[in-house]
Amino acid sequence: MGGGHGGWFPGHGRRAPPWQAADAEYKPLQLRVAAEAGLRVPRTLITNDPKAAHDFADVTGGPIVHIDWRSDYDSHTYKICEPPPYVAAGALRYRELVL
Repeated sequence: MGGGHGGWFPGHGRRAPPWQAADAEYKPLQLRVAAEAGLRVPRTLITNDPKAAHDFADVTGGPIVHIDWRSDYDSHTYKICEPPPYVAAGALRYRELVL
């Protein structure tokens, strides 16, 4: 979803319009559209408040994942992988919703 791909859809040679590329980097929208596309989205908290994060961790009672959503994508490394079929199907539905 969005991320450092700048709106490119691999294998399609198309680029999303700038406003859609910006939308694609807005994490709350990504999560909503992913859920609408049928992908499983875990309970999510987006915050910069450490107490809220600790309270959320206490309530969930399960493993917690921290994702750093900075925009310095050049510092990240990427590799092509084969997604599980349900993820691929959800990504295709997501693309249909946003294009």
